[in-house]
Amino acid sequence: MSISSRSPSKCDKNRKTCPPGHYMNECADNEGYECLQCSVDTFQPNPNRLGDKCRVMRSCGDRYKEYASYGDTVTDAHCKCMKGFHFENEDQRACVPNRECGKGYGQATYGVCESCLEKQMYSDVKDRYQQCKPLRNCEKENRCVAKKSNGTFDNVCGPVVRDINDCSSVVEKVDDNVSNKYLSAIIGSVVGVFVIVFIFIIILLARRRRAQRRKNAQKPLTSEQLEELKHKLLDKCEKDESLCKKTLSTAFRVTEDRIDRQIWNLPQELFRSQPGRYEILVKKYTESHEKYAVNGYLRDWKEWSGSTHESVKELFHCLRQCKRDDITYEVCNQLRDEVDISFDVEANINDMGGNNRAKDSLMYDIRDILFPCAKQSEKKGSLGKNEQAETTHKLLEISQSAPDMDSKAAGAIYREHPLPSAPEYVDDNNTIIEPNIVDYKRQFSCPVQCTT
Repeated sequence: MSISSRSPSKCDKNRKTCPPGHYMNECADNEGYECLQCSVDTFQPNPNRLGDKCRVMRSCGDRYKEYASYGDTVTDAHCKCMKGFHFENEDQRACVPNRECGKGYGQATYGVCESCLEKQMYSDVKDRYQQCKPLRNCEKENRCVAKKSNGTFDNVCGPVVRDINDCSSVVEKVDDNVSNKYLSAIIGSVVGVFVIVFIFIIILLARRRRAQRRKNAQKPLTSEQLEELKHKLLDKCEKDESLCKKTLSTAFRVTEDRIDRQIWNLPQELFRSQPGRYEILVKKYTESHEKYAVNGYLRDWKEWSGSTHESVKELFHCLRQCKRDDITYEVCNQLRDEVDISFDVEANINDMGGNNRAKDSLMYDIRDILFPCAKQSEKKGSLGKNEQAETTHKLLEISQSAPDMDSKAAGAIYREHPLPSAPEYVDDNNTIIEPNIVDYKRQFSCPVQCTT
């Protein structure tokens, strides 16, 4: 808001007075009079004329004195004495010590000891500080006065009564503090039991969910999932040499149990890059039991190729060439729980790192129970593509043994006992001995080979 032309801060020849907090000052060149505000340490409580000056404020910096209020340009400052002191008179010039008042008397103005009983009050100490204190009003509490004060102690009230005029009509009532304590204890106990039961139920449900998830982890996987599991295992082997050794050890054991009629194809594929090694190995383990022979092939191949990521990859490739992917998938399936690889039925194969490790924790299960919406939204975000609800086990899709073959079919003719692979001639008439044709017998499995 703009300042009026008649504002106290403007020169005015017709100005007669100034408001409180200001003083009148003559302008230069006889242009009139102006009102100026009082300085910090001065005040002016009244309207004033020319010649009236602002008054100096009272100072409270003397001994035993302190400010009650600091004042402003309109009001003066007010002082008070420190505890145990009082002003001698109204001018507040100096503070002097209080006199000591006995019991039943309290400090009054200017250090006078006044009777507390006359004012329906009391004082129970003898000192230079305490003033009279009000008595307890028993009637407001529906109590009778058991012991009336004489000014040196407070009133003593009796129990609660129905009629204040009949002190014998006592109402039996438990003390409020005691009842509140009991009520708080009961409420706290109930809440504590509820919380404990709630936590117990949540933990129990979470454990059941974990057990169910582990059970679901053993459910059959689809072909795509098994293939993805194999790739994840190979990626892990590339970074972990100990996992390579574990994978090869598991693969050897499963291969010995399941290789069946591919017992001769396996060494061919293992040593395809080393011509002639296959024939040497077959001859070396010709008279051995089939499981021992397979174990020998694999051990010799391991000594040559080592226990590296490339070895695992090559072994899986050889099994595929032998049309025994089921062995590879069985190895991956057995290592699924032993290495850091997890399978989510709805979210495909995942590495068990960071967040997925947390998902297998008890706290993650508790979160799923308390906040199921969070789990649903997470599943929607992680679901890359729709898969069929039903899953089939790859290991059941592939037959572990070849179908029955006719005895004259290719590859089904074996000698009853291991013999040299070249034809055997009779000395007298140079005729070839016809082999005794028998059906396949695993214990005498040796291929018929033709040499130059």
